[in-house]
Amino acid sequence: MNKKNIIRMILGLPKSLYLNFKYLKFSDACRMPIIVSNKTVFNKLSGKIEIEGPITFGMIRIGFGDVSIFDYKYARTILNIEGNLKIAGRCYVGAGSSICINGGRLS
Repeated sequence: MNKKNIIRMILGLPKSLYLNFKYLKFSDACRMPIIVSNKTVFNKLSGKIEIEGPITFGMIRIGFGDVSIFDYKYARTILNIEGNLKIAGRCYVGAGSSICINGGRLS
């Protein structure tokens, strides 16, 4: 992980803590499987997140990753979960992405 991503991870720590402890049971949330960038915006978080398989630190990363033509300074990742999000294994959602689940299920 490069220096920029470490800074984004530290600045996003409050959001990461919130998301982990809101959606996961306490013992799983303490392992911090979901890491969120400081540039991630939460619209609605009323659904459910399920993680299948062994839970490890940082296995789900939201709002990280750079592309040479991408301007991270002005981009943000948007997360809107009103349905069920089921993740099996590692998952990376790049910077500038949007995830919107309205009443359905995304696996």
